[in-house]
Amino acid sequence: NPAALEYAVKKRRLNRQTIGDFVIGYAPDQGDALTKALEKRGFSRRELADAGLVNRFGGDLFRGRMMVALSDSSGEVVGFTGRIIRDDPRAPKYLNTPQTLLFDKSRHIFGLYQAKEAIRKSDAAVIVEGNLDVVSSHQAGVKNVVATAGTAMTLQHLKALSRLAGRIRVAFDGDRAGVSTDQGRGRGHLHGCREMERQAENTLDGSAEKIAPGDPRRGSSWKEIQRAYRGRAEEGVR
Repeated sequence: NPAALEYAVKKRRLNRQTIGDFVIGYAPDQGDALTKALEKRGFSRRELADAGLVNRFGGDLFRGRMMVALSDSSGEVVGFTGRIIRDDPRAPKYLNTPQTLLFDKSRHIFGLYQAKEAIRKSDAAVIVEGNLDVVSSHQAGVKNVVATAGTAMTLQHLKALSRLAGRIRVAFDGDRAGVSTDQGRGRGHLHGCREMERQAENTLDGSAEKIAPGDPRRGSSWKEIQRAYRGRAEEGVR
């Protein structure tokens, strides 16, 4: 599809390697293109619904979107996130697979399969806001970057990352609810839940940091990513 290709390559500036690494594709702007194709392959409507691929009317859930696969830590596809190509005020900009037997948004970490080796090597994970922020970061050469898939951060997310890295850094916008730090005592906690604060403290052992806008420590995370973006752009990455 020319519009999808233009959006991915020209607007998002994604190269062939990145498109392959993150299994990026396109959902046709039709009502039942995927449904019909999968039914021809022997899948039932019930199976398509259980997989989170159809809407409440029985048609395709994803239409006219650039699709990015949601993979588990082994690289198996468990869901999708779709970014609308032609902005429509009546439609959400981003749409994720709903909760299914395979996809649990309270546990899923976007980009973990692609990032886990870099996280282990650097002993640090950087959590950013959006899935496409992760994609762009990896293309820019900063590969220890992940995101939560359309949900607030949970204890399960933190536990999974703490098994790979001793440091977890959070680069969210200033108004994003998520992990924050009591720097004096080095305690990681989640807003709005004292019990989760206690559990997160025990899980992370003070390793979570919220890197707020203007914080000089951003030099080791978000600014590093931004410098990498600029460097790759100057080199003509497409």
